[in-house]
Amino acid sequence: MKKEQIIAIVICILGIVLFFTPSFIAPTCAPMEDGKFMKCHWMGEAIKAMGGIIAVLGLISIFACNAGVRMGLAIGIILSGIASVLMPTKLLIGVCKSPTMRCVSTTRPAIFVIGAIIIILGIVQLLFSKKEIKCS
Repeated sequence: MKKEQIIAIVICILGIVLFFTPSFIAPTCAPMEDGKFMKCHWMGEAIKAMGGIIAVLGLISIFACNAGVRMGLAIGIILSGIASVLMPTKLLIGVCKSPTMRCVSTTRPAIFVIGAIIIILGIVQLLFSKKEIKCS
């Protein structure tokens, strides 16, 4: 197994971890008493989508041999990681305003850390994608 494939597997796993973060690992806030959801719930739904996209891009990267395809996948992973990091900020969706809320104290930091690691690994994958690899 080549280092490019190992990085792609780790990215795929991190995408899955990101997918489960707002539901199980570092859950967003529960619904309000009237049954409505706060904006952190919708941020969590968007994070699930981003995690799924990153996992699929990582999975495709495992089997990609062509340098151009791997480069495009790496750029997609980097951009998806950036979008994931921006989701819980005021630039995109954001989280609840109160600093004592669960989404502020656990969900947002977890997404920042996972997203930052995905971005770094995407950059590493981009640097490795400049040459063709032998697929068996």
